[in-house]
Amino acid sequence: MDLQTQIKELRNLLYFLAEKNTAIRKREELVSDYARGLEAAPKKNLPAAPVQPNAPRKPAQPKHVEADTKVHFKDFMLFSWYSFLIKAVGKKKTIKKAEEANAQLDKEYAEKMERYKKDYAQWEKDMKAYTDAYAKWQSDVKKKNDENIEKYKKDNV
Repeated sequence: MDLQTQIKELRNLLYFLAEKNTAIRKREELVSDYARGLEAAPKKNLPAAPVQPNAPRKPAQPKHVEADTKVHFKDFMLFSWYSFLIKAVGKKKTIKKAEEANAQLDKEYAEKMERYKKDYAQWEKDMKAYTDAYAKWQSDVKKKNDENIEKYKKDNV
Protein backbone atom coordinates (compact mmCIF):
# COMPACT_ATOMS: atom_id res chain seq x y z
CA MET A 1 0.00 0.00 0.00
CA ASP A 2 1.53 3.29 -1.05
CA LEU A 3 1.61 6.46 1.04
CA GLN A 4 -1.28 8.18 -0.78
CA THR A 5 -3.58 5.20 -0.28
CA GLN A 6 -2.68 5.06 3.41
CA ILE A 7 -3.41 8.79 3.81
CA LYS A 8 -6.76 8.34 2.07
CA GLU A 9 -7.66 5.41 4.33
CA LEU A 10 -6.68 7.42 7.43
CA ARG A 11 -8.87 10.34 6.33
CA ASN A 12 -11.80 7.97 5.82
CA LEU A 13 -11.26 6.50 9.30
CA LEU A 14 -11.05 9.98 10.85
CA TYR A 15 -14.29 10.94 9.09
CA PHE A 16 -16.08 7.88 10.51
CA LEU A 17 -14.65 8.56 13.98
CA ALA A 18 -15.88 12.16 13.86
CA GLU A 19 -19.28 10.96 12.64
CA LYS A 20 -19.51 8.46 15.52
CA ASN A 21 -18.62 11.11 18.10
CA THR A 22 -21.11 13.51 16.56
CA ALA A 23 -23.83 10.88 16.59
CA ILE A 24 -23.16 10.03 20.24
CA ARG A 25 -23.20 13.71 21.22
CA LYS A 26 -26.42 14.29 19.28
CA ARG A 27 -28.09 11.27 20.92
CA GLU A 28 -27.12 12.55 24.38
CA GLU A 29 -28.51 15.99 23.51
CA LEU A 30 -31.80 14.47 22.33
CA VAL A 31 -32.14 12.36 25.47
CA SER A 32 -31.45 15.32 27.73
CA ASP A 33 -33.81 17.55 25.70
CA TYR A 34 -36.52 14.90 25.97
CA ALA A 35 -36.03 14.65 29.75
CA ARG A 36 -36.10 18.46 30.09
CA GLY A 37 -39.17 18.54 27.84
CA LEU A 38 -40.99 16.10 30.11
CA GLU A 39 -40.18 18.29 33.11
CA ALA A 40 -41.12 21.53 31.33
CA ALA A 41 -44.22 20.21 29.52
CA PRO A 42 -46.73 21.24 32.23
CA LYS A 43 -45.10 24.70 32.47
CA LYS A 44 -45.60 25.28 28.74
CA ASN A 45 -49.16 23.93 28.77
CA LEU A 46 -48.04 20.90 26.75
CA PRO A 47 -49.24 17.43 27.67
CA ALA A 48 -46.66 15.14 29.25
CA ALA A 49 -45.63 12.09 27.24
CA PRO A 50 -46.85 8.70 28.47
CA VAL A 51 -44.28 6.23 29.82
CA GLN A 52 -43.84 2.93 27.99
CA PRO A 53 -44.34 -0.15 30.21
CA ASN A 54 -41.55 -2.70 30.52
CA ALA A 55 -42.13 -6.16 29.05
CA PRO A 56 -41.91 -9.13 31.43
CA ARG A 57 -38.98 -11.51 31.01
CA LYS A 58 -39.75 -15.02 29.84
CA PRO A 59 -38.35 -17.64 32.25
CA ALA A 60 -35.66 -19.96 30.93
CA GLN A 61 -36.47 -23.63 30.66
CA PRO A 62 -34.61 -25.62 33.35
CA LYS A 63 -31.95 -28.18 32.57
CA HIS A 64 -33.03 -31.63 33.68
CA VAL A 65 -30.93 -33.77 35.97
CA GLU A 66 -29.57 -36.92 34.38
CA ALA A 67 -29.16 -40.04 36.49
CA ASP A 68 -25.58 -41.34 36.34
CA THR A 69 -25.94 -45.13 36.55
CA LYS A 70 -22.91 -46.08 34.47
CA VAL A 71 -19.91 -47.76 36.04
CA HIS A 72 -16.95 -45.67 35.04
CA PHE A 73 -13.72 -47.40 34.15
CA LYS A 74 -11.82 -45.49 36.84
CA ASP A 75 -14.28 -46.67 39.53
CA PHE A 76 -14.15 -50.19 38.20
CA MET A 77 -10.35 -50.22 38.38
CA LEU A 78 -10.26 -48.77 41.90
CA PHE A 79 -13.00 -50.76 43.58
CA SER A 80 -13.59 -53.55 41.04
CA TRP A 81 -16.85 -55.42 41.55
CA TYR A 82 -17.79 -53.46 44.64
CA SER A 83 -18.50 -50.30 42.65
CA PHE A 84 -20.44 -52.32 40.11
CA LEU A 85 -22.66 -53.78 42.84
CA ILE A 86 -23.22 -50.38 44.47
CA LYS A 87 -24.24 -48.87 41.11
CA ALA A 88 -26.48 -51.84 40.28
CA VAL A 89 -28.25 -51.80 43.66
CA GLY A 90 -28.60 -48.02 43.75
CA LYS A 91 -29.65 -47.67 40.10
CA LYS A 92 -33.39 -47.47 40.78
CA LYS A 93 -32.85 -45.09 43.68
CA THR A 94 -30.63 -42.82 41.57
CA ILE A 95 -33.13 -42.80 38.71
CA LYS A 96 -36.00 -42.08 41.14
CA LYS A 97 -34.08 -39.14 42.68
CA ALA A 98 -33.37 -37.73 39.21
CA GLU A 99 -37.04 -38.09 38.21
CA GLU A 100 -38.16 -36.35 41.42
CA ALA A 101 -35.71 -33.51 40.85
CA ASN A 102 -36.88 -33.17 37.23
CA ALA A 103 -40.54 -33.20 38.32
CA GLN A 104 -39.79 -30.45 40.84
CA LEU A 105 -37.98 -28.40 38.18
CA ASP A 106 -40.89 -28.87 35.76
CA LYS A 107 -43.39 -27.83 38.45
CA GLU A 108 -41.42 -24.66 39.27
CA TYR A 109 -41.08 -23.86 35.56
CA ALA A 110 -44.82 -24.34 35.02
CA GLU A 111 -45.53 -21.93 37.91
CA LYS A 112 -43.10 -19.38 36.47
CA MET A 113 -44.70 -19.72 33.02
CA GLU A 114 -48.19 -19.19 34.48
CA ARG A 115 -46.96 -16.07 36.25
CA TYR A 116 -45.25 -14.95 33.02
CA LYS A 117 -48.45 -15.48 30.98
CA LYS A 118 -50.44 -13.37 33.46
CA ASP A 119 -47.76 -10.66 33.46
CA TYR A 120 -47.58 -10.76 29.66
CA ALA A 121 -51.36 -10.41 29.31
CA GLN A 122 -51.26 -7.43 31.67
CA TRP A 123 -48.32 -5.97 29.72
CA GLU A 124 -50.26 -6.32 26.46
CA LYS A 125 -53.16 -4.36 28.01
CA ASP A 126 -50.72 -1.75 29.30
CA MET A 127 -49.04 -1.52 25.88
CA LYS A 128 -52.41 -1.00 24.18
CA ALA A 129 -53.23 1.76 26.66
CA TYR A 130 -49.74 3.23 26.15
CA THR A 131 -50.11 3.14 22.34
CA ASP A 132 -53.47 4.89 22.54
CA ALA A 133 -52.15 7.46 25.02
CA TYR A 134 -49.04 8.06 22.90
CA ALA A 135 -51.12 8.65 19.75
CA LYS A 136 -53.35 11.05 21.69
CA TRP A 137 -50.27 12.77 23.13
CA GLN A 138 -48.78 13.21 19.64
CA SER A 139 -52.00 14.73 18.32
CA ASP A 140 -52.27 17.02 21.38
CA VAL A 141 -48.68 18.20 20.97
CA LYS A 142 -49.21 18.79 17.25
CA LYS A 143 -52.42 20.70 17.95
CA LYS A 144 -50.72 22.80 20.64
CA ASN A 145 -47.73 23.52 18.36
CA ASP A 146 -50.09 24.53 15.54
CA GLU A 147 -51.91 26.86 17.94
CA ASN A 148 -48.59 28.37 19.02
CA ILE A 149 -47.53 28.86 15.38
CA GLU A 150 -50.84 30.56 14.56
CA LYS A 151 -50.55 32.75 17.64
CA TYR A 152 -46.97 33.67 16.70
CA LYS A 153 -48.03 34.54 13.14
CA LYS A 154 -50.88 36.73 14.40
CA ASP A 155 -48.61 38.52 16.88
CA ASN A 156 -45.82 39.14 14.38
CA VAL A 157 -47.79 40.09 11.27
